[in-house]
Amino acid sequence: MKVTRVLLFYLLFSLFHSLIALVYEVMREQSPEWKYVVILEQKDKSTAKMQCCFCDKVFTGGALHIREHLSGTGNVMIKACGKVPDDVAEIMRKMLKEKNDAKINKRKQQVLDEATSNKLAKPECSGFSQSTIPAMFNNKEAVDASLVVSITGIKSFPPGGENAREE
Repeated sequence: MKVTRVLLFYLLFSLFHSLIALVYEVMREQSPEWKYVVILEQKDKSTAKMQCCFCDKVFTGGALHIREHLSGTGNVMIKACGKVPDDVAEIMRKMLKEKNDAKINKRKQQVLDEATSNKLAKPECSGFSQSTIPAMFNNKEAVDASLVVSITGIKSFPPGGENAREE
């Protein structure tokens, strides 16, 4: 009876481990950056210890670290690959730019949504006068801030606060 339980546990564990490995493989097949590294050790769901196929550098991370390494840009934690072919580096730079642009656009949309959600006031309609859009908002500063961010990409701060900085 005890041997049967142990055997059943082992079979279930093996099945679960195989299923997890299959899911990781499917995820990696969808992302082109994974074909340029060799996975040495899987740390968790999105992090692995890997080795670059071009320069043999070993590093830990996920898809972002692979893109940074192969694009030639690198960062403080990830050294740029010096042996990557130009076409692969260009693909990785495009992927980094697309991801960054999507992140900036998402943030702009969040700021705009925050500024316009539940802040509409009743327009002051007296006779034939028409209210302006900023007059329809209770918080003019929020509208101005959202417009600045959506047009320039620079987040502004109130007077006496931090200096303006890029998102």
